[in-house]
Amino acid sequence: MSHHTVPLPRDAEDEAPDTLRLRGGEACRRDFEHLLGLSDVPEDSRVRLVVWYDDHVQVLLGPEPRQPRLVLTLVARQPDGRAWVTTDRLAISYKGLEQIEEDLDRRVRGAAPERMADLDIDALRARIQADPETRALPVVRKYLGRRVEDLLNTWAGADVFAEFFASGEIQRGQLDSVDLSGSFRFVQHCDNECLQVSPHGVAPLISLVEYPWDHRTRDFDLPLDDAPIDPGVDSMVTTELTEQDVILGNPARVREVLDHVVATRTDQDRITFFSNTCVPMVTGEDVESVVRQVARTSETPLVYLTVTPVSMFNVFKDLLQTRRLAAEAKAPPPDPHAVNLVGFAEDAATRELAALLEEAEIRVHANLIPSFSADRIRALPGAPVSVMLPNQVWNNHYAHLTSETRIRCITPPAPFGWEGTHTWLAEVAGALGHQAQADAAWSR
Repeated sequence: MSHHTVPLPRDAEDEAPDTLRLRGGEACRRDFEHLLGLSDVPEDSRVRLVVWYDDHVQVLLGPEPRQPRLVLTLVARQPDGRAWVTTDRLAISYKGLEQIEEDLDRRVRGAAPERMADLDIDALRARIQADPETRALPVVRKYLGRRVEDLLNTWAGADVFAEFFASGEIQRGQLDSVDLSGSFRFVQHCDNECLQVSPHGVAPLISLVEYPWDHRTRDFDLPLDDAPIDPGVDSMVTTELTEQDVILGNPARVREVLDHVVATRTDQDRITFFSNTCVPMVTGEDVESVVRQVARTSETPLVYLTVTPVSMFNVFKDLLQTRRLAAEAKAPPPDPHAVNLVGFAEDAATRELAALLEEAEIRVHANLIPSFSADRIRALPGAPVSVMLPNQVWNNHYAHLTSETRIRCITPPAPFGWEGTHTWLAEVAGALGHQAQADAAWSR
């Protein structure tokens, strides 16, 4: 390949300082096809596209780049890391297939370790940059502490569609990915279709967004032994805007729904969130003043939210940091033999972990995220240690929980598999001085 270097995109100031996202050309595609041993595979398994994304390589296989049936990810190998195929300095994993096909498995295992033996992740990036057809991927601006120029402010921005769906809604959904429905009430000012992009709801809905953290995509083959949803729950109320409401306006709709919510309160500790969505904001409806007026007469807190991630971020900071610190200031000394689990879904796997901890004489005191309530937040100081499940989706929530806390927070490697669970148990038990009990429990 001829020497060629792709510079940082012009909009890189909107990204993290080290962001570099590249789409390789034809020479790059052929190069990685050779490195992976995939030069003569069937059409539906051909290498179609090679991408450098921040700090790793993604290789898309399939009938065409827009419809990959398999994505290979090449990253720098970690000392204790495990992957499908490894070299001394690289780790290769895949997604898109539940089980890799035998022919592909044989080809990649046979070629990649030898052909990439002398390469590290920086060398792979250099090979992509050396392709004269390599181009920078389009940059979608992110919310880094400032207002996005195009989102809901103008129709003229070239990136407005991507801003709204790829940046705005997905980031808001990420903050929204905990389940608040059991302990909070929501008033959603929207058309009903808007509810179908929410990560959680109070009833099963058609989902228009497949969020990467959505637990049901990993839980489809397990028995549904959780309690069914109560059809009488009043956690979600919607204004159900019609086409006529959007065109002609219906200012009475918001007040009517809010008056109903205030009149039917069932729990003084239950916060009501009023979410003003995109359509009312675009049509210029004055919603916030109505919410303020009703909030003055409501005996329970009524919080106004907009569609931006910043709005949800501030709400969670109040719940997870301000309220938690108040609870810690009033709490008695914690149970020295208890832990909190943070980030563990309340499913069969977590119940198995709780039983294993019980065998090691460790009690699970509180379980927070994705399940969420004010009671659970107040309960956190009852244990001296909180065990966090590694999950980048919830890093913002974790940061609020660990700020200025007297609770020791640990994040052991996730308990995946036999060895991973053993390592997890040992680290949790070590934090409480229960190593002997954990060893005995594991032996049993």
